[in-house]
Amino acid sequence: MDFEDTDSTHPKHAQIKYLSAQFQLHPLLIQHLFNQGFSDFEKLDSFIYPKLTNMYDPFLMNEMKAAVTRILQAIQQSEHIHIFGDYDCDGITASSILYLSLKELGANVTTQLPLRSEGYGLSVNAVKQLHEDVSLVITVDNGSSAHDALRTAKERGIDVIVTDHHEVLDDRPDCLVFINPKRKDNTYPFTELCGAGVALKLVQAIYKTLNRDWIRGTEPLLDMATLGTIADMVPLKDENRILCYNGLRKLQHSPRRVFRVLLDTLKTKNIDSSTIGFSVGPIFNACGRIGDPNLAATILQSTEPTEKQIKELISLNEKRKENSGAI
Repeated sequence: MDFEDTDSTHPKHAQIKYLSAQFQLHPLLIQHLFNQGFSDFEKLDSFIYPKLTNMYDPFLMNEMKAAVTRILQAIQQSEHIHIFGDYDCDGITASSILYLSLKELGANVTTQLPLRSEGYGLSVNAVKQLHEDVSLVITVDNGSSAHDALRTAKERGIDVIVTDHHEVLDDRPDCLVFINPKRKDNTYPFTELCGAGVALKLVQAIYKTLNRDWIRGTEPLLDMATLGTIADMVPLKDENRILCYNGLRKLQHSPRRVFRVLLDTLKTKNIDSSTIGFSVGPIFNACGRIGDPNLAATILQSTEPTEKQIKELISLNEKRKENSGAI
């Protein structure tokens, strides 16, 4: 590499030259990253090789400990836990991440995603229709503004843990626990997680509390977290970049069956953020737009989804494109 391509008058010229040699990257690229704040070996290493060990402690998020305590209590007492998500790709993946994790821990857990015609978020009607033995509701990707529904849940004696990532326009919702990195009193270092990312942080916190290897425990979920993150178009930086870097590697090397079949159908061998954003993500979003998002959730939550189910997903997206005139 020719170091003369860089600015030799740069005050840190020697350090940039050293880092260029260490990472075997072109000096111009290292100089650019250096100017963006990646000014030492550790910072560059974390950026170039995003590691799961560099994710933030989930307990830095407001009320995370209270959420974990209540969920573990519910599992121990065999309470009926009901996960209520959103009908878009982020809500579908967030629901599935939490469902699979709690199920693996022995929870009595169910999931529900509203139809688009029923409107966004937890509603009064949805609460009234809950099975009578539900004692704990966990929202994912919604709930921050569901004040009437939360009031109804309280009247029914149902505890609600809200996990969300949308802007908090009003006061803290009246629920047992409120987890949202966009809280006005937020203490978490990164505010741009999507619903699936917040769900993954909750799972991480549960595993850490149980003294389980949270990296090994959450690794199977990274593909879904990546799908939700990219499809929801949150910034692919900081913790989102770590999630997606590792999730894309999983999708490339050991995808779950639904993604393997989808990628084969799409004739895609090398998957990246564009593949998710323009091919895979719209397939799951279409299910919520013109179909039943619970179909997509069922497929993600199944270890052996059928080809018929997966083809139905793809068919819904083709129908969406026809309806919208998309290519």
